[in-house]
Parts: sequence; structure tokens; C-alpha cells
Amino acid sequence: MKDFNYWLVEIRVVCRNLGQLAIGQALSARQKEEDLRIKQRQAEEQSKLSLRDCVYALEEEDGDPVGDDSSNGEDVDLTPLYKAYHIHQTLGVEDRFKQYYFENCKLQLTSDFQVSSSLSDVNVIFFVIGGEDGDP
Repeated sequence: MKDFNYWLVEIRVVCRNLGQLAIGQALSARQKEEDLRIKQRQAEEQSKLSLRDCVYALEEEDGDPVGDDSSNGEDVDLTPLYKAYHIHQTLGVEDRFKQYYFENCKLQLTSDFQVSSSLSDVNVIFFVIGGEDGDP
């Protein structure tokens, strides 16, 4: 019986030590997560502040930025594109992003050309209805 009591005391001591070790590891993991969150917030704040200072604009062939007084007044904000590119570059998958972006641009251009060709067909119909000769 004496050995059994000694064994129970020994189990209690080991369990206490094991519990303290588990609590210490959980606190350490929690502290690492908190430090990571702080670094992430700081990086996001710095990114937000630096992106406010940067303005991206398309340039025409003569070197004038698109959206100045000589053009139609529409500015093209490329900040979301550069953010997405930076994220993919940081993750190491910038080639996938480029491929995806160029494929979507090609699809958009194809779609735009199809719409413009169907609009020219509609214009021909309007000219015929209006009594014109059908050539726009």
C-alpha cells in the first residue's frame, strides 16, 4: 500500500510538471502569434501609408499621362493591380499571376471586339431603316 501511495504522489508531481510545461508552451505560442499580428499590422500600416504617396498612371506614347486635361478626364487607378502583383510576387507565384492577368485581358479584348462588331451590325440596320444606303 505504501508503494501505491508513493506511486500516486509521483503521478501527481509528474502531472503538475506536465501541466506547467503545457501552459508555458501555450503562452509561448500565444506570444509568438501576438508578435506576428503586431508585425503584420505594422506592415499593413506602412503599406497603406506608402501606397497613398504612390500614384500609378498609364502613359500615352507621347509620354503624357493618361487622364490629364488634354484627354477625356478619366484616370486609371492601377493601385489594386500593383497590390495584387506585389502579393503574388511575395508568395512567389508571380508567373501564375501574369499568366492569369494576360489571359483575362485577352478575353476582355476579345469580348470588347465582339460587342463592337455587333454594334456596327446594329448601326447598319439603323441606317437601312432610316433610309440611308446602309454604309455608315
